[in-house]
Amino acid sequence: MTFGPGAAVWERFGHNGIWIVDNELGVDRIYDWGRFSFGDGFVSRFLKGYLRYWMGSAPSWAYFQTYREVDRSIWVQELALDARARRRLLASLQELDTDARRFYDYNYYTDNCSTRVRDALDEAAGGALARLLQATPATGNYRSHTQRLTAVDVALNAGLLLAIGPRVDAPATAWQESFIPMALRAHVRAAEVARPDGSIEPLVRREWTIHQSTAVAPPEAPPSLIPKLLALGLGLAALIALLGSRAGAARAGWSRRGLALVVGGWGLLAGLLGTIILGLWLGTEHVFTYGNENVVQMTPLSLGLAILGPIAILRGRATRLVAGLSAAVAALSAIGFFAQVLPGLDQVNGAIVALALPVHLATAWALRGGAAYGRPRAAPRDAAGGALEGG
Repeated sequence: MTFGPGAAVWERFGHNGIWIVDNELGVDRIYDWGRFSFGDGFVSRFLKGYLRYWMGSAPSWAYFQTYREVDRSIWVQELALDARARRRLLASLQELDTDARRFYDYNYYTDNCSTRVRDALDEAAGGALARLLQATPATGNYRSHTQRLTAVDVALNAGLLLAIGPRVDAPATAWQESFIPMALRAHVRAAEVARPDGSIEPLVRREWTIHQSTAVAPPEAPPSLIPKLLALGLGLAALIALLGSRAGAARAGWSRRGLALVVGGWGLLAGLLGTIILGLWLGTEHVFTYGNENVVQMTPLSLGLAILGPIAILRGRATRLVAGLSAAVAALSAIGFFAQVLPGLDQVNGAIVALALPVHLATAWALRGGAAYGRPRAAPRDAAGGALEGG
């Protein structure tokens, strides 16, 4: 059984299960591994990277009714497993569907509801799935599937692009790609199994649709966020440059206040995001966030600019500390951009760079004295033109 994507965040990747019908035993149930609870400290465990999921089962009619009501597609594939394999699979599922065996440590890429279905079917098919899929290149990797299946939500899409590190950019096999239920559904069509007489037949005997969703299907390829985030980055950079160039003019209090607000707000946002990125990397079990190159685009150093930048702007004087800190932040962003030509530093984060680099450069220009506000004030002079002591 494969269920299409839903509207909630945790439903965007689809779902699946194993439908067992045995008239002799009176069995008509669907088994799945996608169950969790928002209670019992779920949020704190999620933040730390410890996710506890479990498997369970219910009558097939309950699944059909639920997924029809929320307009999620329901697809069925009947598998060509012999009677012995089917009974063995049923016994295994019934054993797992107990309090002693149902719980597992969930990982959204390597151990989820779909990989558990894949593994159970592979065992029932005598390893046919593993032999085929581990040798077959995937149509996409972890990153591309994540971005395309969350494309409908730009904020979530950008957030995941920012938070997930380079491990998701590696080429994948069809076996790994089967963490997506819809991908597993496509891949099992190519598998074959041996019949008792030694002949070979397709693993999928027949398939049909119980319900077809009216929702727009996810795109086949991930959309690029570069145009949108580059436009945003250039817009913010232009605003900083405009306000900075006018901040030293007569009666330009509004320009200074505006510049202080934009520089402070951007510094706070970039600094908090950088702190989160670093925290995910160093303080959690979210292994796919480790080594995240976005930490030089959204760096915790920007928190210093969120405080010191507005103070310097409103006082009308640049300081070496503020100028140096803003230059360091901009330099880190530029280094992160140019370093991608080096082997092993090829994380897919062009959209994040397109947003951050222009803003960091404009901020560094403004806080380094490129803005009129930051030019050193001339010392007061006496009537003869000499500088007054202590001026």
